[in-house]
Amino acid sequence: SGSATVHVEILPGPSERPVKDLSVHLRNLAQGLSAQAVPSTVDVVLRGTREGLSRLEPSDAVAYVDLQGLGPGDYPLDVRIDVPSAGVSRIDPPAVQVRITRP
Repeated sequence: SGSATVHVEILPGPSERPVKDLSVHLRNLAQGLSAQAVPSTVDVVLRGTREGLSRLEPSDAVAYVDLQGLGPGDYPLDVRIDVPSAGVSRIDPPAVQVRITRP
């Protein structure tokens, strides 16, 4: 019987990095309205390569809710995260309550 040589490349698994108290930004609020999110901050766990996460500044991750087309009222809205070169493992809480009012 012959012998074989096998080369195995060990790749690092994905890493996670928590970011606490990320402010929730309100995007696309109609002109003439004001809005408030409760809670106004979320905790996020980012995932990616160890190298990619080590280069990230906490300010590179932006939490937001999209208010496009919404008028005055109360809305439970999912929080979204914009972050370069990383994914999102967890958002806590995953949704915030947004109150839109006419000043």
